[in-house]
Amino acid sequence: MSASKLLKSSPVKPSPRPSAKRLPGRRALKTAPSFARLGTRSTRAAESADLPVLQSVRPRGLYKIEAVWRGGRKCDVDLAPHILRFIAYGPLRENWSAFKQLQILDGGVAVGWPELDLDISADAIAALARQQNMTANDFRSYLKRLGLSFDAAAAAFEISRRQIAYYSAGAKPVPRHVVLALRGFEAELAV
Repeated sequence: MSASKLLKSSPVKPSPRPSAKRLPGRRALKTAPSFARLGTRSTRAAESADLPVLQSVRPRGLYKIEAVWRGGRKCDVDLAPHILRFIAYGPLRENWSAFKQLQILDGGVAVGWPELDLDISADAIAALARQQNMTANDFRSYLKRLGLSFDAAAAAFEISRRQIAYYSAGAKPVPRHVVLALRGFEAELAV
């Protein structure tokens, strides 16, 4: 029996979908991952909802920036832990005026210095911001865990009770030295 007659009499029907296996001399079909196919979803990192994206940045001092995130949230971030730790950022350590030339790159997923071929991802900046800044809810929960009233916290930090109330209400950002002191108190009590 010939091959063509065997194929016609076979009860197995060919699949309407082409195989993903690559045949000699032919391009494989549908081998791209679903996120890279046209018309499915974006592959641009700036359009991903779960990544931190910067809207604007401006230098505030030595290795410090004011970051405005997508959604309008503002915070001051000290980039010194990152810049001083890694050797690749040597040109920024040697030239303060170069630091002032920072720009947002790739739609907000990084901050960089194109003339120096350096950048810092928005994700790394967000991690530094979480370490250095504290929300009003975080501040209140720290006070509660440590058993500090507004008066006791004001005495411990040598600031007014009104300032503690501002931080607790979210009317003013919690300064970095207060954040570090609260974390230090918590670490000391845990020992």
